[in-house]
Amino acid sequence: MVAGRNSPDDSVEENYLLVRRLLEMFKGKFGTVNCRELIDCDLGTQKGREKFQADNLSRRCREYTAEAAAMALLLIEEKSGD
Repeated sequence: MVAGRNSPDDSVEENYLLVRRLLEMFKGKFGTVNCRELIDCDLGTQKGREKFQADNLSRRCREYTAEAAAMALLLIEEKSGD
């Protein structure tokens, strides 16, 4: 919404730039943006889902989500200050 378009003819480049910056920030802090790599677990398999439950990996997912939200807020605040 901060860098979105007002019409279909408007450029999406500003939005894409902010998304790229968010991904770069997240990758810089955690080394990857890939879920499987972040939690070292393949949720596409039964074994992976069992590991996810047994190791309480949802806690880590919440931490990553919270950090991504904080990073997004920082970018929004920077954009709003322009």
